[in-house]
Amino acid sequence: MFGAHPLLILLSGVAWLVMMVASVVMLPVILVRMPADYFVRDEPAPSSWRHRHPIVRWSVRVLKNLCGVLLVLAGVMMLVGPGQGVLTMLTGVLMMDFPGKRKFELWLVRQPRVLASINWMRQRLNQPPLQLPVTEQH
Repeated sequence: MFGAHPLLILLSGVAWLVMMVASVVMLPVILVRMPADYFVRDEPAPSSWRHRHPIVRWSVRVLKNLCGVLLVLAGVMMLVGPGQGVLTMLTGVLMMDFPGKRKFELWLVRQPRVLASINWMRQRLNQPPLQLPVTEQH
């Protein structure tokens, strides 16, 4: 199927490479800039866009969600190729707005390897580790 379309193969390869490089660059920036108490606070950060003009706020929201979708797709591609697939998908999810997002984020970041990777990056850039809410034991 693809053999008949060498341009499609080339464009797919270039897109994959661009997404991989973008995620490797963006991933540490987003995860390190995230406040350590992101998962334990109820209120948005004081620097939130909620107090901006509605046009600016919605434009940023749409752009942020598009970037999040692209990162999730790049993360899925990285699961079968080189790159940090799960962390890239987490970064994409953190950027998007959808129902149940908080519960999914907490489930994902509580995975021992994911949390260890995030905190390793944060430590290397002199940031405190992420704080997670205490889970109820039954």
